[in-house]
Amino acid sequence: MRTRYSMVLTGLTAGVLLVSAAGLSARLLTTAALDNASRFAPGAEQRLLSDLERVHDLGLLAGEGAAQDAALVLNRLVQSDAPVDGMTPAWWAQPKAFVELEAYKAETSWLDHPELTSSLDVSILKQLQAYDHWAWEASDPFRSHFEAHPNELAVSSPIPNYLPFQWLAKVRLAQGYANGDLPTALAEVEHLAMLIESSHTLVGTMVAKAVLTAEQKAYDRAVTEGKIAADPRHRWTSADLEALKHAAFAASAVFVGGTSGLFATQLAQRPELPGVCAGIAEGVTMTAMTRDVIASPWPLEADLSGPVTTLTQALSASPCAIPRARSIWSRPELGQLWRSSTGDAQLGETLAHIDYLMQIPYVRQPFAARLQSTLLPNYLGPYGGAPPITQE
Repeated sequence: MRTRYSMVLTGLTAGVLLVSAAGLSARLLTTAALDNASRFAPGAEQRLLSDLERVHDLGLLAGEGAAQDAALVLNRLVQSDAPVDGMTPAWWAQPKAFVELEAYKAETSWLDHPELTSSLDVSILKQLQAYDHWAWEASDPFRSHFEAHPNELAVSSPIPNYLPFQWLAKVRLAQGYANGDLPTALAEVEHLAMLIESSHTLVGTMVAKAVLTAEQKAYDRAVTEGKIAADPRHRWTSADLEALKHAAFAASAVFVGGTSGLFATQLAQRPELPGVCAGIAEGVTMTAMTRDVIASPWPLEADLSGPVTTLTQALSASPCAIPRARSIWSRPELGQLWRSSTGDAQLGETLAHIDYLMQIPYVRQPFAARLQSTLLPNYLGPYGGAPPITQE
């Protein structure tokens, strides 16, 4: 239970001095933790914006709209990373669906095994071309799960398991490469990547990038071999896809306390840029865990409320359709409630320890600041001077 110390300690001067010293020490520790955290390097905010605009202008992930929601099809076919009732996953979403192909991960070796790919049914990709976005969280069975678990934070909530889409795309590309309809396969895979990114999760954005990487490798090889002519519309390169990856991560850094509120609000108003809506949702996911601590400092504690203010303003300014993030942000009490009542056996012991530290005056804020300084380098990558993120 959260308890504020009384300032009426008549006659206990030593006690007052001790508490004051603890508060001042905590403030110094908090400031030191934040000073040591990676931030955007000078000029990196504008460099990030330029990179996002450039990859968008190249046509990467183009085609997102708001008219036809792929959730009507995909939500019942995918798996989720946590149990959700009412799912009937397709064959390609089953564990080990592509186990034989997984031996051919290197470069484009997966293109060369029609004995493994030709008979697989990937007609779902053609079907998906009728849809222009994937609002998975607003449709069943995910919507019903969220309604039944109102106190669940995003960090432990189910999201679609995007990973099978990588092999689904590779199989379609391999079929097109073998049977001569590679241009059609390329278009279907690019559309799939757009739908995945439109789901507005950071994981989804990274899988969309991985899908486009497979598409790029197939395209480059086919052009080199003379199987297809170079497409003037296909103006991006592998280097552009790497730029997309780093920029999308850094877009999340904007909304987890890595930059000014003004820049965050400006970026939040650009939902057409890849990774922006996912970045806001990621910011909510990370910040909601400690919001109750950083938004309400005790006397002499540092003011860490900047990310809370930033996210509140960004959500207000942004047209991004991220209903789950907005719902979580509307309930400031969820962080403490989640830390103390989660039923997740794997997280339970860790969260109990975190919640204990989060309730100790003059300990909780240095701890929260250390969490923040640990997270930010993972998002910032080359924009903050940290080593580039290498995961695909």
